[in-house]
Amino acid sequence: MKTSITVLLAAILFCNHTSAQLKLGVTGGAVLVTPNISGITDKNNFSTPYFGIIAQADLGPVAFRPSINYLRNGYKTILTSINLPGLNSTTNNEVVINNIEVPLDVVLPVKTKKGKLLISLAPTVTLGLNGKYTIETYLNNNLTGTTKGDVEFGEDAAEVKKVDWGSRLGIGYEFNNGLQLNAAYKLGMSNQSNQNNQTYKNHYVALSAAWFLFK
Repeated sequence: MKTSITVLLAAILFCNHTSAQLKLGVTGGAVLVTPNISGITDKNNFSTPYFGIIAQADLGPVAFRPSINYLRNGYKTILTSINLPGLNSTTNNEVVINNIEVPLDVVLPVKTKKGKLLISLAPTVTLGLNGKYTIETYLNNNLTGTTKGDVEFGEDAAEVKKVDWGSRLGIGYEFNNGLQLNAAYKLGMSNQSNQNNQTYKNHYVALSAAWFLFK
């Protein structure tokens, strides 16, 4: 978390040392997590709320809009190990990870009569805080066992990587009263899996609002 806060503070200080007016506010919304896991086709996406603080500084034709957000990611998979007449064995695996994310949006505003159309592109860094996993096994649709535990971060095969890098493309609208409505797609670019021949990347679609309290 210190890494994410350091990145955001550096971004705010950068804004503050320019000639642009710095705005600070809050942001929040919902995220649809769409992970990409190689070799797994039977998986479920899940939605989660997210919220954070946001800053913005106008830098000539563009604006710089860093934020720090809390959100969750992970995955839900269904694996069928036996599928024979009268014998059906499946395993449900759910992983949920709590994260701090820092997107560093560069925004191109296009003026309209009632506000500004916002087109944004951002590198993002996401830091895993903690997480839980649940494994359920079923035989002929009857629950036969449940295993729960904490997600471990590291470089071993059973662990996931703590830092996730990606990029984010967004579109939004800022009304004349300062309210922003934004939509974004995040493409995970780093492989979070340590297992050989497996790729696990975090993607999401986000809908959010931002309101600047200090202008």
